[in-house]
Amino acid sequence: MKTPNLEITPQNLELRFSQLLRVTDKLKSSKYSDSKKKEKLHQTLMVAITKIDDCNFCGLSKTELWHHHVLIERIFLWLEYLVDSTINQTPYEIMNCLELVLADWIDDLDNYVLLTSLSNKRNDFAFHYDQDPSLLIEIRKLLKQYYDIDLELDVIRIILPKFLSHDYLTAVHLYHELAHFIDWKYSVTDQVLFKRGLLFRKDADENKIKYQEHFADIFAAQYVDRASCVHLSYLTYRKPNGKHPPTRIRIELVENFLDEKESMIVSDIKKATLSCTRRPLKKRFKTAGISDFNNLIPIEVRAPEELHGLFIEAWDIWQNPKSALRKNFKRSDLYRILNNLVEKSISNYFLTQAWEKKYVSDEIRN
Repeated sequence: MKTPNLEITPQNLELRFSQLLRVTDKLKSSKYSDSKKKEKLHQTLMVAITKIDDCNFCGLSKTELWHHHVLIERIFLWLEYLVDSTINQTPYEIMNCLELVLADWIDDLDNYVLLTSLSNKRNDFAFHYDQDPSLLIEIRKLLKQYYDIDLELDVIRIILPKFLSHDYLTAVHLYHELAHFIDWKYSVTDQVLFKRGLLFRKDADENKIKYQEHFADIFAAQYVDRASCVHLSYLTYRKPNGKHPPTRIRIELVENFLDEKESMIVSDIKKATLSCTRRPLKKRFKTAGISDFNNLIPIEVRAPEELHGLFIEAWDIWQNPKSALRKNFKRSDLYRILNNLVEKSISNYFLTQAWEKKYVSDEIRN
């Protein structure tokens, strides 16, 4: 067996592409109930794969082999996320809530599709992004150059634990992870570091990580109040913080933001956010009251703000040792009941919205 060189060979590329084709088999009957954009991305990738399948890799130059390596690896990555973003893997109720958050912060929302990847690690919540934003531009260019394919969508990739994908209590962490995308898109943290003279110091990377976490904590608190902090305290209890800021300080800053107390860090983040996004950091949730949940009835949600408030109300019940549901049900049953109530409340809201939209559309046609 010959020692391989550092170049991409036709044979290695053929192997990788054959592996990619096996992944496509899993997607043949996929359903994406929460987003037509996922179906659009799916179809675009299938067209690309079909055209690449007709390519003779042995006839490609070294540069062309490298270009196809880049294309195949990116298509592979997106397909992995699509597999985990089907209706059977990730509930559309959670994704639709996050889509509403994106709508608050992105004008060109139609150009983005939100995908999830399921991790076997129980605490693995993360936003996955490209360090080099120009990579997507290059991929679009290559698809057009070689196969005359227009890739119109950009992919937002979020990782969450496989065994908690239907957990509506820990779903509050996804608001935090989505905040990292907003930060990445608008460079909010860089603005804070620049204003404070920290951007070009030796410890700039360390400071950036800390401010990224502070921004994400505050961003999430806009929608889920203190709910994300409650679980954060458990996850980081007596554990090294690593490069992240101490949990105590993170929670303190969230409290300052929610209580509108003076804080230099919170003030700097709010100013940078407004400057970079033209949107303010502010409370974007409403709670309708937990009486319905206590009566085992889904809450009738009337606005997106109340939709986000469902997570807060579920956490309020879970955290209250004197709640009526605590007294009447075992903890495992209470956990199941709360998840079902939140899911049903969200589902009812979006079904009502879809029905009203169809009704108005039918009225206009008639």
